[in-house]
Amino acid sequence: EMDPESPGFTKLQQNPFLFSLIRSTEPFLGEYFALASSPALTDMLRGAGFSTVRRMACTGRHFSLVAFKDGEVDCRFRPGA
Repeated sequence: EMDPESPGFTKLQQNPFLFSLIRSTEPFLGEYFALASSPALTDMLRGAGFSTVRRMACTGRHFSLVAFKDGEVDCRFRPGA
């Protein structure tokens, strides 16, 4: 996901042309960033039953979010499931 706190995205926001281009294709970017950069996202996931929530930088402008629920995990691929 785009990381609003990353140096790469901060630089992108300073370019009015590029930022307006992104905003035109992502109309809810402001709302998403408000959620993504606050503890509310982690709280929502924990409230939905995810006991482990990890957020980590993965590029200069993106982050990864991984969440796990307690219990048995079935990682088998099941097409159409």
